[in-house]
Amino acid sequence: LSGIMDNDGPVVMKYNVDGHYDWHIDIGKNVSNRKISFIIQLTDPSTYEGGDIEVLNATLKKDLFKEQGNLIIFPSYIPHKIHKITKGERVSIVGWIHGNSFK
Repeated sequence: LSGIMDNDGPVVMKYNVDGHYDWHIDIGKNVSNRKISFIIQLTDPSTYEGGDIEVLNATLKKDLFKEQGNLIIFPSYIPHKIHKITKGERVSIVGWIHGNSFK
């Protein structure tokens, strides 16, 4: 692993009502060197509804991952999604740890 790259650094993600992110992976043609994805939850879970993260073939304790300040880490090649926000706003920091490109 080589760390966080300047040209692909962490970003703040804001999801308002009906905001979501459908199934995807965090690697691809232009970002083939992402190895580990992370999400830091910034919003107090009592201020919004929905917005759960789902990771393919993983059983998650949804309430635990919604706690403010918690960090979620998973391989960048694992499909995942963020469900629709039904009330309020969810804010998180999303980023990636980089390394040699997958071949």
